Order: sequence, then structure tokens, then C-alpha cells
Amino acid sequence: MNKYLLWGCISLSSVSNAYAELPQEFGKLELKLNTRYWNDEGTAHPTLANPSPSSSEYEQSALGLELNYQSPYLWDWLGVDGSLYAVTKLFDSGKPSAQLLEVENNGKLDQNFAAFGQLYLKAKLGDKGEIKLGRQLHDSLLLKSTNNRAVPDTFSGASGQFQLNDQLQTYIAYYDRWKPRSMDSFEKLVTENDERIDYVGLLGAKYQYKNWSVNAEYLNSKDYLKKYGAIAQYKLPLHGLV
Repeated sequence: MNKYLLWGCISLSSVSNAYAELPQEFGKLELKLNTRYWNDEGTAHPTLANPSPSSSEYEQSALGLELNYQSPYLWDWLGVDGSLYAVTKLFDSGKPSAQLLEVENNGKLDQNFAAFGQLYLKAKLGDKGEIKLGRQLHDSLLLKSTNNRAVPDTFSGASGQFQLNDQLQTYIAYYDRWKPRSMDSFEKLVTENDERIDYVGLLGAKYQYKNWSVNAEYLNSKDYLKKYGAIAQYKLPLHGLV
């Protein structure tokens, strides 16, 4: 937890409009405020560590802040983007649960945290692709950064997108650490039973032709999981039918 960083984030919110009006050559600065409220009663999934979980009830709310910066491309191919995330608890009751903030060793919900959720180097590959190295969001068919909490979770590694032609795009990603949405640090990938996962890698492609589009993806997590997914869509024109 870094309280000085947290309050620095909050103080920046008062001057966000001034930053947004900077000349385009300095990049783009975006401020997001997210208020989340959870009220739930239920039983957790059984695990090896806790095969017979008891039911619990909790209520909690938190304010999340995202300060997202997108840099211009130096020499038209190289840039650095970053995001500062901060979360502060508004209130909670019932049994503490790590939905918005972590549960501390004393059994109480953490008060706040701040962290650099994104910080990556981006490089254009001409007009046909881009690669990113570092901490980043991910959104694909089989792996997604969640956005229904105070701040999203992010991954650390490398990713790339490549436009092969007007219809076909491919993408790849490799991650070996992640920052959960309720924590201020990047952690090793683990299973529900706290078993180490070395990495998560994926390869996918998107194809679009007229009203048809197809997205296929393969995800591999060493010694843990392999997944395949595909979606086919057809956009039905409604012009003249209504």
C-alpha cells in the first residue's frame, strides 16, 4: 500500500481537464472514476485447501481511479503508455471478501492501495502491426481483463497484433505475471489451490468478409490448461425490413 501515491492520484483528478487540453504532440491523458458496490450472500467454490466452505454474507463499496496516459509515437513507431490505478474503501460490513480490496492478515478489509497497473513499451511494425512489452490490459476471446471492479486486472508480458491484409488479423500474447484487481502488486500466476503456473500464452486470428466475421483462438498454460475457442458471426442487414 502506498498512501502518498494514492492521494497523489486523487489530487490529480482536480486538474484532469487541464491535462486533457494539452497539445496533441504531448499525448492523451484520461481520468476515470469508478464507484462499485457489492452485496452478496452465498458459498464459495470448494477447493483442496477448503473442501467444505461455509456460506457468508458481505457488503462493500469502493471508489476506483484510473489515470491513463497514451504517448505519441516518437519517430512514428515507438511510444510508452501507462496507467495509475488507485482504490479507496468507502464502507464494508459482514465477512470480508477480496472483491474490491484485499483481506489483510488481521481479517479486515484493506483501506486503500495505489499502483502502476499499466506501463508498457509500444512499437509499430509499419502500418501492419504493433507489439507491446510490459504491464498491459488484455481483451481477447479466451483471456480478458475484468472491468466490473473498482479497477481492472492487468498482465505482465508481451503481446502483438498483425494486420496481414484487409480481412485477416492475427494476434499473440505471452504473460507470466498479473496484478489482480484488488491488489497493488504483480504476482505469479497460480491456480485456485495456489499451484504455480509458469505462463499463459495464446494465439488467435480474426477474419472478416462482407457481413461475415470469424474469431478463433488457442490458449495454452503450461502443465495446467489448454483451451480452444471460435466464434462466427453474421450481421443481418435490417434496412428495408423495418
